[in-house]
Amino acid sequence: MSAVTDLGVIAIEHAKMHEVLHEKYETLRTDASGWYRFLALS
Repeated sequence: MSAVTDLGVIAIEHAKMHEVLHEKYETLRTDASGWYRFLALS
């Protein structure tokens, strides 16, 4: 039963890390897009 619990905890942590990574990726993508537009207008 302990192994199943450990796998559940790992899955939850993995999902949390995936969500954080996705948020950071979206922020980076938005920032890069803004810089590209800024530089294109220069």
